[in-house]
Amino acid sequence: MEAAIENQRLPLGARIPSAVLTVMRWTVLLYLTFAVVCLGFFANGIAYSFYGGVTKEGVPWLILSAMAAGVLATVGFWALGRTKALQMLEDRKRFTCFAIIGAAVLFAVQLFVASGVSFIAGSDSGVLTDVPGQQENSEYLSVYPNNLYPAGLFTLIWQAADAVGADPFFWLTAGGCLSVTLAVGLAAMVAYRIRGAVCGFAVFIIGAAWLGISPMAQVPYTDSYGALWPVLTLFFFVYVSDVRIKWPLIAVASVLGFAMKAPALAMLGGIVVAGGCTWLSQQAEQKAARIKAEGEGKSGAMQGKRKPLASKTIAVALVGCLAAAVSACAAAAIRTIPDVDLDPEKEIGVAHYLMLGVGPSRGVYSPELFEFSTSFDTKEERTAANLAVWQERLNMLGPMGLADLALSKTMTTFGSGAFFWGGDALLDIRGKNSVLRSLYGLQRDTDGRARVDAACPWNQFAQVVWYAVLLGCALNLLRRRVDPAESAICIALLLFCIYALIFEANPRYPFIFAPLFLILSVSGWSSLWQRIVRRLSAQQNVA
Repeated sequence: MEAAIENQRLPLGARIPSAVLTVMRWTVLLYLTFAVVCLGFFANGIAYSFYGGVTKEGVPWLILSAMAAGVLATVGFWALGRTKALQMLEDRKRFTCFAIIGAAVLFAVQLFVASGVSFIAGSDSGVLTDVPGQQENSEYLSVYPNNLYPAGLFTLIWQAADAVGADPFFWLTAGGCLSVTLAVGLAAMVAYRIRGAVCGFAVFIIGAAWLGISPMAQVPYTDSYGALWPVLTLFFFVYVSDVRIKWPLIAVASVLGFAMKAPALAMLGGIVVAGGCTWLSQQAEQKAARIKAEGEGKSGAMQGKRKPLASKTIAVALVGCLAAAVSACAAAAIRTIPDVDLDPEKEIGVAHYLMLGVGPSRGVYSPELFEFSTSFDTKEERTAANLAVWQERLNMLGPMGLADLALSKTMTTFGSGAFFWGGDALLDIRGKNSVLRSLYGLQRDTDGRARVDAACPWNQFAQVVWYAVLLGCALNLLRRRVDPAESAICIALLLFCIYALIFEANPRYPFIFAPLFLILSVSGWSSLWQRIVRRLSAQQNVA
């Protein structure tokens, strides 16, 4: 009650930005709650929904399993938090050491898994990892110039491995594993900073088991390589205090994330909105306090000391050098692609994905729509035709059709906790470890073709964890006041959800944001537990 009264006394200039953040946070949390309800009642009831081997009849049991898993995990981590070992991690240096050592162990486990069950994925990943044949990929890169940077980076890695006589494909796989490992470690550091050691520890353990050894981490593509950048951007926002260093680092991480996977830019949007609203609110509060102090004759007490610019000159210069080095590496990566002749007129632009978003495939890749877009000779003609089809389709769907489309795309985007592992083409299985192959469902048909069993143990485990994560995100509705970093996460996920609803809906895309979902989920389950503990304590005191 006192907090509410204090909030009412805030100046209007402070309350408006705070209200904007609250509305945006509640919007995405309610949407994720809607997604959980949809998955619980309509799973496998809509075309183009991917569920990793879970039948429609099994979904209620899956929801119950996820709820039980969330409760048991919450109680388990709470019990661990009462032990001396975990209480020692409240110290920042100790938790940092834990995150570094844990990430090193996770990366070693990933390399072991890669050596025993490595495979070659098809689709776009198969094109980008076919570095010796890149000179034949001019057509692909002309159509998809967004994959130009990943193709150049993969070429650099391939050439480096080949120069020392190592297996280039294994190095490409290791690069994706390293990116996911760093994402898990940095997510744990962020969770520790905003919610404490228990939440940070929970994020790392669950992230390592769910994302770290996920087969998606073993696929050298923009999903695994792109998982690092949203979390790294958030890490800079949380841990770097000096704005002259913070924002250049955020800019570098955002640019590289966008170059690897365009939706990763959502994290920058979340940080800008959350940081901007928080700054405006703080400025309004400080102005009100300053006016009040001047009225009481205490104006001198409100004046702070400015930090000299020279105290951070070296650090700022280092950030500038880092940005230049990253830019040079990015340019070198693109130039390294051998004998690629790009035709800008063949590029499939934003208008194609707008058309795809409302197409009969309900936002999923459609060979027919791809053939339609590539049938035009120039980019201008293609864009005009795509926009015309998009407008026609919108008029045909109407309000009810759009609502049904939104339901379907929600199911598609959030339906697979294994991120549709095995749904894309699988070209070849290289690993010989039979236990790991059974875990991930890697099989060969009688004709020798490689495939993935959708009902494999890994998919079932990942699905339960994913539903528990979504439930935890919804539980954040219980919280009234949150850290700016949590607001940034919510806004970033809101932007991603809007992207999926408007453009392409792909069950692989949430993978790069999975560490952010996990931070939000652990925070939600923790908030529920704290409410229960407080209520039980209050009842005991009354008794």
